[in-house]
Amino acid sequence: MFSASVDEPASVADHLQDLLAHHSGDIRAGAKALHNLAEQVGNTEDAARFASVVAHVVGEESGNWDLARNLIASLEARYRKSVGVQGNMAVACYLTSHWLAGVEAETRAMAAAEESALSVCVWIRLSAAHAFQGQRDWPSCFAIFGQTLDLANGLSAGSRHDTAIAAVTNNLASDLLEFEHRTAAHDEALERAALLSHAMWQRAGSWIHQQRAEYLLALAYNALRHHDEARQAAERAIAIMEGHGDEPVDRAFINIELALALRALKREGEFEAARKRAQEIAAQFDDPGLKQWFQSKYARIA
Repeated sequence: MFSASVDEPASVADHLQDLLAHHSGDIRAGAKALHNLAEQVGNTEDAARFASVVAHVVGEESGNWDLARNLIASLEARYRKSVGVQGNMAVACYLTSHWLAGVEAETRAMAAAEESALSVCVWIRLSAAHAFQGQRDWPSCFAIFGQTLDLANGLSAGSRHDTAIAAVTNNLASDLLEFEHRTAAHDEALERAALLSHAMWQRAGSWIHQQRAEYLLALAYNALRHHDEARQAAERAIAIMEGHGDEPVDRAFINIELALALRALKREGEFEAARKRAQEIAAQFDDPGLKQWFQSKYARIA
């Protein structure tokens, strides 16, 4: 559990890194240390980082959005023009039903972002949708998510917050993939989140981001039984690696998705080839945890 004393000779950034690495259990036990740490924040960069870490650890992971809102609020008046502080404040307010305060914080974040105001709005609302998803508040998640996707379609290429939008939609899609009781509404959200993450990474990410965005699409489309689309995404992911560099772990798992799609499409020879490639790559893995993870995924095509 995070309990570092701010009297220790460490920077705010160090303490936040410690919180990310070592938090566990009831985060309320470390609330006093976090309030003390907030008082030590002395610049905009640390303030934004503090707000982001608190939203993630205290809000998303621990589910204590009331505490998260109070902690971020202790910085809000000092950092009215910080996109990070105001944006995370907006999310915390929405998750605690402080709707007016959330709108006010969102408006301040958008004003601070100037020409990137729309992309900041999209990031904030998708972050709120993801947080509602974590609480299994599906009506709130879907309402915010659906409307925000319409806004996202109006984003110009190269907006400043493309990577943040790509990351949060990746997380949305990944979490929906793990949800066992998906309905048609969940499936629609899964596909749309994966597609938006893919679009954002294509224009703002490295080749590794782009390759993994294709892998996410392959996962999503196999889950949705759109197997030809899954095949195409997996083949694009492999082509990206062939053009830039090899990622053996990624390649092994992508070949599992490719094999799964090919089997559903009754392309038996190609299915066997993809399955064999996955096995051959995984045979080189040394880490026991990685081997176990691979076997859990490989079981679908064994």
